[in-house]
Amino acid sequence: MLDIEKAWLAGFIEGEGTIGVQNHGSPYVQVGNTDYLLIQKASALMQSNIYVQTVASLNGRGPNVKATKDYYRTTVSSIRRSVTLLQQLLPYFVGNKRKTAEYIISRFIDRVNNPHNKVARVKRTCETCHEEFEVYPRELLSRPARFCSRECERPWRRDWAKDNAIHLRFPQYSSLRKLYFV
Repeated sequence: MLDIEKAWLAGFIEGEGTIGVQNHGSPYVQVGNTDYLLIQKASALMQSNIYVQTVASLNGRGPNVKATKDYYRTTVSSIRRSVTLLQQLLPYFVGNKRKTAEYIISRFIDRVNNPHNKVARVKRTCETCHEEFEVYPRELLSRPARFCSRECERPWRRDWAKDNAIHLRFPQYSSLRKLYFV
């Protein structure tokens, strides 16, 4: 892509486009307009497909008269392609889109540079045997990693079950457990 094409595309995205992160966590760059030729040029530069949507619009014949119009949009939504595109266009962004582009590049650059999108593991120390072990950060979202194996976790589970046996079997007596079974 030539510098003048990069500048044109950055200006077009700044005026008519959207840069953001989708609900499932993937970044995207999207441009939409009712002029097909503009979207066709943007789509060629972004190397993406064109989608057509029919929208209602006022056509000027009266205050309540509506007509339909075709709205064209093109989107880049893969992590690698959107980050690469934003890196190319970053020097040409001026307004708020520049801050958003910088944020997306800083957040997703590790996934682009890391082959096969492998995530680095985090080191933890087992509470029972005090050996170091590694876990993926995604596993820490559901529960903290405290033990290196099931064998190290069993004594803790057994003690926890003894402490909470009456509370688990009879939840209505949980306040009595504190009084009588201390």
